[in-house]
This record gives sequence, structure tokens and C-alpha cells, in this order.
Amino acid sequence: MSQPSSQAASADIIQLPALADELMAEARDARAGRAARTLSSSTRPQFKQTLVALEEGVELSEHTGPAAATVHVLRAKYCLVSDDDHVELDAGDHTVMPTEAHTVRCLDDAVALLSVAAQPS
Repeated sequence: MSQPSSQAASADIIQLPALADELMAEARDARAGRAARTLSSSTRPQFKQTLVALEEGVELSEHTGPAAATVHVLRAKYCLVSDDDHVELDAGDHTVMPTEAHTVRCLDDAVALLSVAAQPS
């Protein structure tokens, strides 16, 4: 099997720790206490990844999730709250996102990678 050229391979590499630092700084400066960057929707429209930074205390109001999504917490702690569940996620935790209405509470300055599969049209 052939290997991609180093130029093509390096073009696809994102240094998540550095980007997480950058987004956390943006979140601290933002009025809403959050910042995000979409990483892959243009190159692979069937799959979208977004790195999200939230300041401690930020709450994303109740919303429903897409049919197929996961979250991987890279830093600190998130809390997912739905009508029948309350889940705390620490750095390193990965889970399937609920599709029912839920809120997200940030228990500390946090960064997470949200991955979403496109809905069939």
C-alpha cells in the first residue's frame, strides 16, 4: 500500500493542544464565554468535527442533538443534563451525544471535540 506524500499528510494534521489553547483564549475574551472551530466539514462533508472551548460556568441552553454525534472531552469537565440523566465527563472521556433535548454545563474551563455524521438527504 502506498503512503501519501509528506506534504499531503502534513496538510491534514491539526495540533489539537495548540488549537485548544487558542480557542480557550478566544472563549475567555468572548462575551458568551465560548469559541469553536470546525475542523473537517469541507474536506469530508459527510462528517463534521468541531473543537469547542467553553469557560467555566457557561451553559449551552437546551437543544436536541443530531442522530449521530459523539463528544470527546480533551480538557476539564463537562456535564450533559437531560430530563432523565445527568452525566459528568472528565478530560479523556468520550460518549455518544443524546438525541433528546439536553443542556451542556461547563464545570471548569473545558475543550471538547464534537463529531457529527451528516444526515442522509
